[in-house]
Amino acid sequence: MRFFKGFWFWFGLIICPVIIIVSVFNAGRIMGLLIYSEQPFTQSLTSHVGIELVITLSLAICAISEFLRSIRHGKAKLSGTASLNLD
Repeated sequence: MRFFKGFWFWFGLIICPVIIIVSVFNAGRIMGLLIYSEQPFTQSLTSHVGIELVITLSLAICAISEFLRSIRHGKAKLSGTASLNLD
């Protein structure tokens, strides 16, 4: 269990920022495709591109949440209050 918590902590600090950057880039790419599409904007959102946009934004929100949790947990470790249960 201790290994899993340590792994998840480092995952949140290292991998989540990469996921955030990729998700924001992908969301911008999809928005660009939607803006320059010949279809009306609302009709484009109902296609597979709209679903991909929702999934990308959801992934970014989850990664941001996990990254902030890992930062809070790291601050608690460094300040010596690691006995607090931050999970």
